[in-house]
Amino acid sequence: MASTSSRQRWPGRFFVDVGRALYIGPAFDTSLHAHHAIQVCVGLNGSFRLRCRTRTPWKRYAGVVIGADQPHELAAGGQPVALLYVEPEGDDGRVLGPARSGVPAGRLPQSLVISLRAAIGQRAATNLDAAEATRLFGDVMERLGLMAGVRAPLDPRVAAALRMVRSARGVYASSADLARAVGLSVGRFRHLFAGEIGMSYRRYILWLRLYAVLDELLRGASLTTAAHAAGFADSAHLTRTFRRMFGIVPSAVPEVMRLLPAAR
Repeated sequence: MASTSSRQRWPGRFFVDVGRALYIGPAFDTSLHAHHAIQVCVGLNGSFRLRCRTRTPWKRYAGVVIGADQPHELAAGGQPVALLYVEPEGDDGRVLGPARSGVPAGRLPQSLVISLRAAIGQRAATNLDAAEATRLFGDVMERLGLMAGVRAPLDPRVAAALRMVRSARGVYASSADLARAVGLSVGRFRHLFAGEIGMSYRRYILWLRLYAVLDELLRGASLTTAAHAAGFADSAHLTRTFRRMFGIVPSAVPEVMRLLPAAR
């Protein structure tokens, strides 16, 4: 049963693009959850509480980087935050150093938090449109990038498989079909994919389905329509999965807007 806070609609602004998302506004409490994205959380006015296991002491943070697929639970109590979500195999995620440390939650230095608050607060005070939100996202990632080291590019066969699967909508190729397409055995493909991406192909497809739901909501679809379009059996299946991955139910997601494609 979802808690009242996990059902409460978040009133901020939520921008999404392929592989990345940005939320700015009041944040409420979530249940324990894990998602594939690296998450950066910055308290804009003060600190928030976070823990990575149930029944363990809460810790206070002004800013934190949470690694991909790391369980965590947020208690912000309606305080304003900035949340950035970055897929780890993307260009941004592959140079985000703290998320590769093996530590579930890496505390951001106070000097960096102050810098991020200034950059975010200045723009958040205005009526953010897609272009300004995209510039803000890039600015924050650039500041975070000062902490990072360069990571080797993806194996070209995995990169090709990702391009193929990301171009699909709702109906995704099996691991056997993708393995054939990139010239690998099924076993070798699954092993290579998990090693490069950090998760199984099956779990990665679940992440894509959840992103597809957000994309459908951005297009104005209802939750039921979005669930079916993304390949979920029904809205109840979507709600269970969404809460497990994000700690809130889909109806709590604020109005979705689109980030502009990242410049390359």
